[in-house]
Amino acid sequence: MMQARKTLRCLKGKVRLQIITHNNSFKKQAATTLNYLHSWSQIQAQIRARRLFMVSEGRLRQKKLENQLKLEAKLHDLEVRKKKIMRMLSIKLKLIFFHIDVELMDVVVM
Repeated sequence: MMQARKTLRCLKGKVRLQIITHNNSFKKQAATTLNYLHSWSQIQAQIRARRLFMVSEGRLRQKKLENQLKLEAKLHDLEVRKKKIMRMLSIKLKLIFFHIDVELMDVVVM
């Protein structure tokens, strides 16, 4: 007897659900809800894509800045080396000219 009542109650619920789902306003509401859910998921996908782009763009910008700083440091080192070499060459040329002058003086004195 209890099982029969339970089954009858389930059938009544099923019939109620069928009546509700056959109603046009319910179908409209369900379609509208599905459209909103679809739009919402597209918006979320766009937001995720934009965030990913911003993160990767930031990393690229950071990497570019790091590379530029490295190049500037190398250029500075090269300029410092060039100045040292130029100073050394200048000193060597002065010594060479000094020795030439000394030798010329020795030749003239003799």
